[in-house]
Amino acid sequence: MYKSENKIGLWSAVGIGVGAMIGAGIFALMGQAGAIAGKAVYISFILVGIVAAISGYSLAKLGARFPAAGGIVEYVAQAFGVNVFSGGISVLLYLSSITALAFLAKAFGSYAAALFNLKGSLIYTNIFALSIMTLLRIIQYFGVKKWLSFRM
Repeated sequence: MYKSENKIGLWSAVGIGVGAMIGAGIFALMGQAGAIAGKAVYISFILVGIVAAISGYSLAKLGARFPAAGGIVEYVAQAFGVNVFSGGISVLLYLSSITALAFLAKAFGSYAAALFNLKGSLIYTNIFALSIMTLLRIIQYFGVKKWLSFRM
């Protein structure tokens, strides 16, 4: 059983959601959105904001209805029961999260390589991508509170 201080609270959940949206939406996809939508890029951001608000609202309602540490996987299990199908969907959800994180790390590596004028070399992009993934893994392993107390 989880202790109450180990549960994700409202602001932690908001931080996770905002971090994912900022990482995927702004840093990794802003240039692509501008290239595809052109001058109407603001309309695409308004539409995406509406979809994100609806998605966030539905996840908040699910979280209030089924409070558990499993997140989206718990909602799949509640909808379909614990069986092979829900297990397969759960594995696909985890794989999609890993893939999204890899894309974000690669985008960070590309931006960092361009910042240091090393954009022609794929090795530097990969080194920067691996470094941010390693740093975030270290922070996750030791915990954010320990990391912040160490840095201050």
